[in-house]
Amino acid sequence: MRPQAGVDRLKPVPPMHPNDLPVVGQALSPANRIIPQLLTGKCYTPAMTLKSAAFFALIGMTLLTVLLAVGFIRDVSALSAGAIAAMTLLKSLIHLLASVSVAVFLFVFYKAQP
Repeated sequence: MRPQAGVDRLKPVPPMHPNDLPVVGQALSPANRIIPQLLTGKCYTPAMTLKSAAFFALIGMTLLTVLLAVGFIRDVSALSAGAIAAMTLLKSLIHLLASVSVAVFLFVFYKAQP
């Protein structure tokens, strides 16, 4: 089959001018609208303050810490029964300590907010 004339050729694009770049950047990134709103006090989500966001993160981290504590207790009882290796208990302990430290950080951060 014979190709049609002009179908496989690209059309030239007009050159971009330096004034076109901010328009392209604004079209690609919504941060150009959000960041000035945050800096001027006109918040993007006015119902979510920093204190309420810290409290929401603290609730989620507390639930995760409780879940990891239950898993650690399960691993301790499994180790005493000889069902798991000591390395599994060590891994569970490291996860629990990391979770507790992040929960303490979020609690202190929440209390520091006005």
